[in-house]
Amino acid sequence: MFPIPTEHENRPEFDENYILNATRQDDDKTLPRLKVAAYIRVSTDLQDQENSYAVQEQYFQQIIESNPLWKLVGIYSDYGISGTSKEKRVGFCRLIRHCQEGKIDRILCKSISRFARNTADFSSALFLLRNCQVTIFFEKENLDSAELKNEFILSVLGAFAQEESRSISSNIMEGNKMRNSQGDVRNVKLYGYRFSGNWICNETGYKYREVEVVEEEARVVQFVFQKVADDQSYSEIARWLNQQKIPAPYNDYKRKRILHSRKGQLYSQLDAGWNSGQISRMVRNERYVGDVLTPKKYTINYLTHEVKANKGQLPQYYIKNHHTPIIDRTLYEEVHAVLRQKSLKKIKHNKNETNPFSKRLICSECGRFYCMATRNDHLVWYCPSTRKTNGLQICHAKSFTEEEITYIVKKAARKLLKNAVPRLEKVLNDDYVERDRSTYKGQLADIDKAIDADLEEIEHIKAACLNNKTMNASEIARQKQTILDLRKKLRKNKREYKSISAKLDHLENYWEELEPDFELRAKALQWLQSLPQGRTRTRKFLLGATDMYFKALFLDITIHSKSKYTIHWFDDVYTKVILRNTGGNITHA
Repeated sequence: MFPIPTEHENRPEFDENYILNATRQDDDKTLPRLKVAAYIRVSTDLQDQENSYAVQEQYFQQIIESNPLWKLVGIYSDYGISGTSKEKRVGFCRLIRHCQEGKIDRILCKSISRFARNTADFSSALFLLRNCQVTIFFEKENLDSAELKNEFILSVLGAFAQEESRSISSNIMEGNKMRNSQGDVRNVKLYGYRFSGNWICNETGYKYREVEVVEEEARVVQFVFQKVADDQSYSEIARWLNQQKIPAPYNDYKRKRILHSRKGQLYSQLDAGWNSGQISRMVRNERYVGDVLTPKKYTINYLTHEVKANKGQLPQYYIKNHHTPIIDRTLYEEVHAVLRQKSLKKIKHNKNETNPFSKRLICSECGRFYCMATRNDHLVWYCPSTRKTNGLQICHAKSFTEEEITYIVKKAARKLLKNAVPRLEKVLNDDYVERDRSTYKGQLADIDKAIDADLEEIEHIKAACLNNKTMNASEIARQKQTILDLRKKLRKNKREYKSISAKLDHLENYWEELEPDFELRAKALQWLQSLPQGRTRTRKFLLGATDMYFKALFLDITIHSKSKYTIHWFDDVYTKVILRNTGGNITHA
């Protein structure tokens, strides 16, 4: 049970009106209450973790709401994310920022390892919370930062949490190294093979799933290797396979894209078919000759989970004759001789990830993010689906210069300038996604209960009608009408449930996009407030607006054609931009 704060606790000043407005409650106005939040994190997306997430959320909400001295600010959460680094934890970053803004007085968390497994992040967070006069209670360790004697213990336990992560990572690496050195490597899902349903046990006692060759797919693999050996280009091979309507491999990336579509990915209903990337990966895969090279990748830092290709940094093991081959060794060696020749001619280009338009320009035809290239000393943005290397032509989007994109944003931003300051202030001040999420989830829970009750009532009426042999015709008709009314109500509730779920998904996706540029948006607000009023304001804005300020003002731009665009601004408002020969006409969606 969480300890109830006493009147002697060192609390910050309270803004009673703010508390009441933020939580939408008007009861008990005589006693200022602590603004309490909870933080939840689960590190995978498995079903049992999902259940744990929901249980924790319900548990913390009940704990906070049942305490008369507390006001619920919100349940902050990160789902399916590791705790070793705060960089990708949007919920954690929002929690810390709201503490700095004075919106939270106290935090509840299940354990130190749920809060952070990085000593630096944990220590800096504790220091920041102390300076903000925010206390945090860890249930598992039964430690409260409100008690000075616990600060040293918390720091030590934070170090233990990081050491636990390091130890787990080290044990996994050592275990993999031992298995690899003995040739104990599992089979994987791969085009041309399928799992037979049998298990193999080798001399060391290691068990792994057996694979068998899929003849139809194996012929495609053999065809690809032979064409590459004949020095045919990847794009030509991909184009021929698509023309023959041969299905492309259904890999993990494609499966995830269809099940969980994300912004910037190819639309789930589109099929990219075969492409040069698939051909390249296929002919470089030693598993097609029956061998295995491992490990091909390694984790640079257990805190950041950054993975890189293993190019000699760790010992590699080559296991021959691990499984049934599809390609004979002679053809495999011929192909790799061709690849070595091609690699000598290849020029590597550095990727620029700092451009403010990166992952902000969306193709309306296929849904993918535009990519950047340098042509004739000019930055050009193009849709990757239009490249000839894709084999299957699924997109016809035009390319744009950096100057054209900047011009589009400036034309639209002139309209935004009139009320940009109040719009920015509203977004920066009214970011209560946790409160709104809780409201939506409460509505969904109520609808869910109503649906279950109606279904139960329908079954009850059906059973009563079947068991009552003496029921007359008018009574049967009345019961049928009741069932029809209940089904009508069910359909209405299901539509409402779907609508609220869509709103909740949109809210969470929107705030996840909004949070990373919060500080940049605050700087943009200060700059806009400093601009002079009157006729010179627009000119000063256009002259002083840098690409980074534009990044703060818009979330993405959907490109429909050379003359039509849709800009998604920071406050979830969309502007349609139509450029004409006269210089551009802008309309708001």
